[in-house]
This record gives sequence, C-alpha cells and structure tokens, in this order.
Amino acid sequence: RRSLERYYLVEGHQDPIRIDIPKGGYAPVFSWNSVVVSKPTETVSVPVFQPSSRRWWSGVRPQMLACVILVASASVYQFSPYIRSAPTELPPDGRVPDRPTVIVAPFASLGEGPGALLYSAGFTEELLTALPRFKEIKVFGRETSRSLSSDVDASKVREELGARYLLAGGVRTIGNSLRVTARLMDTDDGEIVWSRDYDNDLGANDLFSIQADVARRVATAIAQPYGVIAQVDTAAPPPQDTGTSECTLRFYAYRAELSPEEHIQVRECLEEAVARYPTFSTAWAMLSILYLDEDRFNFNPSHGAETPLQRALRAARRSTQLDASNTRGLQALMMALFFNRELTEAIRVGEQALVTNPNDTELMGEFGTRLAIGGQ
Repeated sequence: RRSLERYYLVEGHQDPIRIDIPKGGYAPVFSWNSVVVSKPTETVSVPVFQPSSRRWWSGVRPQMLACVILVASASVYQFSPYIRSAPTELPPDGRVPDRPTVIVAPFASLGEGPGALLYSAGFTEELLTALPRFKEIKVFGRETSRSLSSDVDASKVREELGARYLLAGGVRTIGNSLRVTARLMDTDDGEIVWSRDYDNDLGANDLFSIQADVARRVATAIAQPYGVIAQVDTAAPPPQDTGTSECTLRFYAYRAELSPEEHIQVRECLEEAVARYPTFSTAWAMLSILYLDEDRFNFNPSHGAETPLQRALRAARRSTQLDASNTRGLQALMMALFFNRELTEAIRVGEQALVTNPNDTELMGEFGTRLAIGGQ
C-alpha cells in the first residue's frame, strides 16, 4: 500500500490509471488518475460571456451578508456550469510541472499517559487534511506518513522519498496545558527553515477544535502563496527547477507590487508555462488574473480578437475545468465574473472557493474585497 502511494506521487503521477488497495482489505481498486486528462471524442466550446449593458449594482440588495460563508456540501458539479464543462483542448501527454513536495512525519507524543499519544496522532491527521488544500504544494499521503518515525532523518526522506520538505514536531501535555511544536526542514541539508510553538488550554477549548485550529495555522504559515515554502523557494530555487515554478513565485511577487514592468514579464513567463504544461491548472488561474489586470489597470494590453476580460474568463474556466478544487482557479473565475458584471455568479464561485480552502489568505482578501465593492 505504501509503495503504491509513493509510486503514484513520484514516478507514476502521470499514469492514466491508478491502482489502490483500500484499508481493511486486499482487493485492488482501479480508477482514472485525475492528473492525466484523456482526450475527448469531440471538442466542447467554452462560451464567452459578453458584458451586460445593465448596471450590475442596481440589483444588489442592501442588506449585509456574512463574510464567512457556511456553504452546504453541494458538489462542484451542481455549483457552476463553468466548472463541469470539459476542456476544449488537451495536452498530448497530460504533463504538469513538479511542485514543492512535503511529507509529514508523525508528531511525537511528549506528554504522559495514553491521552498524549491520541493528541499527537490526531494532530498529524489534521495536518494531512489541511495541507493538500493548497495546490501550490504536493503532499505525501497518510500511508507514507505513518511509515515514518517521529524523529526520521531529513536526509533519509530526501534519498528514499524525494521530498523537498519534512514537517515534524511534537505534542506536549501537562495538566490542562497543551503545547504543539512544529518545524519545517529542508531535506537537502537538514536546515530548519521555520519553527513555531502553539500553546492551548484544554480546559477552555475542546481537543478537536484545538487540533483543527493549530493544523490550520501551521498549514497557512508554510503552504499559503506568501508562506514559508514560497519564500524559501524564491530565495533559493531547487536545482531541478525548470522555470515554471519561478513563474508562479514571481506571480505572487507581482501581486504585492502591481507594476506594469513586472506584469509583462510574468505574463510572458506564464504563457510559456501553459504552452509547455497545458494541464497546469494553477498557471492558467494566474494567467487569468494577469489578463484581468490588462483590463482593470491598463497594464500592457494585448490587441487581438478577444478582449483582455474575455481572455481572463477563458483562462479561468480552463483552470477550473482542469481542477475543480483548485482554489486559485476558483478565485480567478470569481474575479473575472465580477468584472464581467456577473455579481451573483462571482459571489457563488467565491463561496465555493472558501469551502475548498478556508485557510487561503490570498483568497479571503480578494473575496472580502469583492463583497465590499459589490455592496454585500
């Protein structure tokens, strides 16, 4: 089971068919690999919405809506016709570029009694749920994580599993006090690139809430677009980096500055990236936002059959078609719909993005801005 998991995360992540052995049994299960998109029998056109002549804000209701949206567990299929459409053009080999890879070692139990072991196991489980929501990184699964010891050597992780980062730590309990210590190591040289302590009172909060909250804070700190991993990779890109990862890192640097000089360089870089990796959903999302900036900021507008806004919509829909759970793709679609004066659809897609990853600060800031400007 662990060998299969490792194979599909590393060498076999482009295989069209995936084989799994569910826990509790020995019968294999065969499924299509979502990373590789098979070619459809016919081309499906993606509709381009024309801006409405009606002022979109004239229909907005005056009452304030809650900024934290509790959306029922409706599927993406039911949520948006843009998401469930098939891609118009598919790559010959379904390749996507490598992303920074993280493996979570079981957190050590540093307290006394059987409860301490449960605390550490539960926290490790929460991390394995929170981290994969960030599509900028790739996370090894539960079986691989459980095969490691809590004090596994970083060099061993690098040599045997090929992971760039190792997330480890421990959980200590004394009475009602609970402390979680987390650290992120670069497996190339064993350097600790980030560490943090989180203190909680078991008497004031229930254990499940504490575990979920700390896992959310750790995942956000290291995996968000402006987090630790992005900062480390910006300062020292891995030697196997082919330039595509640099494009995504430069995108977030551009978002912090919003300069026309950086805009055109990042746009050209991302256009080359999607030409080389047509199934790279995150790159399509970033490209959509850059196209949108041509329209709203008049940054380096391209002249062609499509307007910048139409190109932004097309790129955002391509991103969500390739990966319906990609937070950045849903964010890009929300923004493009908003500027296309489709407020209701924009807010609905934004809500779905929050459900997909409620810990993404880049998304939360953008969604809050759309709510405020839209009078919500």
